[in-house]
Amino acid sequence: MTDATSILIVKYFEIKDDTGKIKVVTDRLLPAKGEKLKVTGRTGVIEAGSERWVVLREKGKPEKSEKAK
Repeated sequence: MTDATSILIVKYFEIKDDTGKIKVVTDRLLPAKGEKLKVTGRTGVIEAGSERWVVLREKGKPEKSEKAK
């Protein structure tokens, strides 16, 4: 996990691996920076002003993972 933010009612954190990075929208507590996770969910789009993000809407609790980066 590389970054975490709570904007109004949207909480998200960012994960990355060798292929890139993606923001993960969650209803749960935000993970600690540097924590290794594996998450599942569905992709979606969030628009805020002129910004548009492709995000993963988390399904279930993130798993701590030795392999995740």
